[in-house]
Amino acid sequence: MRLSGGDYPEALFNLGLLLAETGRPKDAERAYREAVGRAPEFTSAWINLAFLLRDLERLDAARDIVDRS
Repeated sequence: MRLSGGDYPEALFNLGLLLAETGRPKDAERAYREAVGRAPEFTSAWINLAFLLRDLERLDAARDIVDRS
């Protein structure tokens, strides 16, 4: 999946929400990571990424995000 959110990390965040809710967690992770890459201060995207990783049982990665904030 190719992501294109331009200067709109909020659009990527919303895409991440949609993908997570429709059973596409790997694509959701990519969308959240792209969102925080474009807007590192985007707290909601970091939180959702951490929860997604937790749900995928990638606890070390989730913990790293929580520790970073």
